[in-house]
Amino acid sequence: MKNFRGYINGEFISTENLVEIINPKDNSVAGTVAAMSAEDIKKAFRAAREAFPSFRKTSKEERVA
Repeated sequence: MKNFRGYINGEFISTENLVEIINPKDNSVAGTVAAMSAEDIKKAFRAAREAFPSFRKTSKEERVA
């Protein structure tokens, strides 16, 4: 089973709430994903906005490396 944590600004974060990922083939639980709070989402958008000016200057090759 795979478990996906939140990741904001280069760091994994802990969340209290998890959402189950359901396999549609047999309705089994395939894993969990962190349920982000509104504040977590704001932090993620803020981090992305701050990172974008330098990220946009990187080449395709650097981005996929």
